[in-house]
Amino acid sequence: MIIFYHSSLLNINCQTLRTFFNNQSQYLHNTVIQTWKTSQQKLMSTLASKKLDLGDDARCDSMGHSAKFGSYSLLELEKNKIISVQLVQSNEVQGSYHMELEGLKRCREAVDGFEIKAVVTDRHRQVGKWIRENWHVPHYFDCWHIYYSILYIKDWIKSLTYHLYWCAMSSEPGNGEAMKEKWLTVVAHMQNNHEKFTHGPMIKKWFTTGKYQYFFLNYSQIMWGPSGAHGRCFLVDITKMSSVGQTSAVVTFHSVVNHFAPKMYKLSFAGMKSRFVCLHFFSDFPCITMKILDLPNLIFPKYKKGGYEVKKVLVHSTYGKYKSLF
Repeated sequence: MIIFYHSSLLNINCQTLRTFFNNQSQYLHNTVIQTWKTSQQKLMSTLASKKLDLGDDARCDSMGHSAKFGSYSLLELEKNKIISVQLVQSNEVQGSYHMELEGLKRCREAVDGFEIKAVVTDRHRQVGKWIRENWHVPHYFDCWHIYYSILYIKDWIKSLTYHLYWCAMSSEPGNGEAMKEKWLTVVAHMQNNHEKFTHGPMIKKWFTTGKYQYFFLNYSQIMWGPSGAHGRCFLVDITKMSSVGQTSAVVTFHSVVNHFAPKMYKLSFAGMKSRFVCLHFFSDFPCITMKILDLPNLIFPKYKKGGYEVKKVLVHSTYGKYKSLF
């Protein structure tokens, strides 16, 4: 649409917007969807003899936006491949909040007959209850969704984050009690109540018993409800953290979808379905590292407040899957 607008400003002759949408509905949509189904069948055949670890997440409502369409994506964690994407319209269910559960049910049908080792999702309560009562497979929570719910404490944000991920990754899958006990040691660590440590001298101030921050960590269920750092519901979710994989690749996939199907535009059902760029994601993920420079690529994002991150230098998109459309 932007191209047509710019063409009209420059007095460049091109097909009309109506002609473009007619050609799109008659040729492009069917071709893209059929090519995706063919690629999906080939992927499913390669996974038929394997036990699958699945990562799920939905793309629907966001802050200030009530979505007409909701999508639910199913990722195979070992290969980092999207194996199913289901599109749900809000009037098919009771409301936009229920689209995530309906998408999960449809994705469940897509992997019917496969042996599932574990499912990793966010902390959506409807999803957790349905998996527990109907799917009967080990269900874990993505660590980022648990970390995101913590009410932060100034200088200790990074330490709390590292500690949370360490609790999950250093424990056996399903050993929730070990994860819980490791997490509860964070208060003693913040007060310097430990005999041995591997870090250097600390610049941050240690907390002491009686300080507001210490009170916050231990009694947040009284002050802020069950979502605090030591709240009852939060500790239950800690025991379900995933150590088999995370859903970050699904979030990456959804960020790619935003370039092709922004939430601000209202598209038809077929238009939304053909813009889920699974073929694009198949072609370019996982990305190949460009081995040109031996030096690491350092970036200094604003949210790090002076800190840095080490990023891989990746090759440009190859768009290999698009050749099969023609």
